[in-house]
Amino acid sequence: ETEQGLVVALLTPDGPAERAGLQPFRIVTERRRQGPFVYESRRVDQSSADRIVAVDGQPVTRADQLIDLIESKQPGDMATFTVVREGRRTEVPVRLEATP
Repeated sequence: ETEQGLVVALLTPDGPAERAGLQPFRIVTERRRQGPFVYESRRVDQSSADRIVAVDGQPVTRADQLIDLIESKQPGDMATFTVVREGRRTEVPVRLEATP
């Protein structure tokens, strides 16, 4: 949660949001050589993640708002997520599914 919306941290592999094209944090692996040794480190690149600002035109700034909007729908319904991606607003339609 941020004051500007909900940052997508993780998506279910092959889940509805991932198939629709929502973009989560990226894990960046960096390698550096120091003498005969190679060090590898990982960091989270939050700048690549979508920020959800609305669902079906209704603003969201808290996770419970998002959950309430999604749970008010049925599996198979469409929900339009308004996200900020690389500084630009874009609409991402997502077909909802039941959770196993």
